[in-house]
Amino acid sequence: MTLITNNCLGGYVYKLLGMQYTSPFVWGQITISDMCRIINDLESINFGNFNIFEYQLNSNQCNISIRYVIQLENGAKILYPHYTDKAYVASKFIERSKRIDFSNIIVSVMSTHIKEDTVASFNELYNIVNRKHYKLLALNTNPCQYLPFAKDYTTLINYNNRKCPSQLAKVALADYKELLGL
Repeated sequence: MTLITNNCLGGYVYKLLGMQYTSPFVWGQITISDMCRIINDLESINFGNFNIFEYQLNSNQCNISIRYVIQLENGAKILYPHYTDKAYVASKFIERSKRIDFSNIIVSVMSTHIKEDTVASFNELYNIVNRKHYKLLALNTNPCQYLPFAKDYTTLINYNNRKCPSQLAKVALADYKELLGL
């Protein structure tokens, strides 16, 4: 099983399940538009061909200052806010990309606030996931907000304002296990 998530939730889920990381995107943050690029091109991406650069993060939500971004050959970017060593990020990305299980891809998106300009990207992601016959787990931490693909979702779960990925992973673990058939 390879779990592709748009935030750190995937890392926590792998950890809680006691599974080896089979995704190069573990502990990364990915915009929905970049997730579309990744999911759409997943089988043809050359994971050994990427650029890595420093990223200055200006955020009131965390203490992170400089971290690393990997940019794939298709232009998609993955921000790695939890790592402080450039060589380590690159080596883990390559190592984990070799473990991708293309026969069992689960795409998981966590939404807290969907802006109007990202609605089209969410719909595009939903369509790509369905076209490729991947599994989709959408986690909504804002039950007052509509997820654009909720009309025909594969799995949509509302978690009342649990915005911390580590906390959400513990609560969502049963849903992941069910989706995985564990």
